[in-house]
Amino acid sequence: MGLLEADNLLFNSGPRGLARRVSFTLGPGAVIWLKGPSGEGKTSLLRTLARLARPLGGEIRLDGAPWSAIPPVTWRSRVAYLHQKAVLLPGTVRANLERVFTFNIRSSQRLDMQRAEDELSRLMLPGDILDRDALTLSAGEASRVALVRTLMVDPEVLLLDEPSAALDPDARRALGSLLAQWVAEFRRGIVGAGHDEELMKQLPGHEIHLADLERVSL
Repeated sequence: MGLLEADNLLFNSGPRGLARRVSFTLGPGAVIWLKGPSGEGKTSLLRTLARLARPLGGEIRLDGAPWSAIPPVTWRSRVAYLHQKAVLLPGTVRANLERVFTFNIRSSQRLDMQRAEDELSRLMLPGDILDRDALTLSAGEASRVALVRTLMVDPEVLLLDEPSAALDPDARRALGSLLAQWVAEFRRGIVGAGHDEELMKQLPGHEIHLADLERVSL
């Protein structure tokens, strides 16, 4: 059984009135890369897998259970989507990390601050970043903080949209190292969209070229 499966999934692939159909199985410890130029539907597919956009047809399964049998809030706690432009809230970085544990679905959990500090350090972020205003961070800093915030809630699948786009080469290598270790632990998987060939070498996996997928007129 796959961790995340798309079975003849039909998704809106952009503003041109076209949909595409895709099937894949993401196994535990596996990585899938979505490839193609801008406008081919990479982000649309990630949003559909995250249940932020409704499938136009076909099926998505998580651990064998169809998406329709899993409440959206539960799905999104297990399948986490990180947009290319990180979304942080007003307040300190520490407050942003803690905030996700105020939601009802995680009310029994607590932030492991030592683990968060270790992950931030591994991603080459400064030691004082926890007390900085989150809205003053650079794009690269914000993207790494958003990733750590997501990792703290232990999702099973990460959906990553251009995860290294705002990073310099050293930070990109640190990101790849962290993600390679993360996906190898427990029952986890990654679906990513991007053009960073060096990151893909650190996280080798199956490639899906969206331009090769079946097109369907809407």
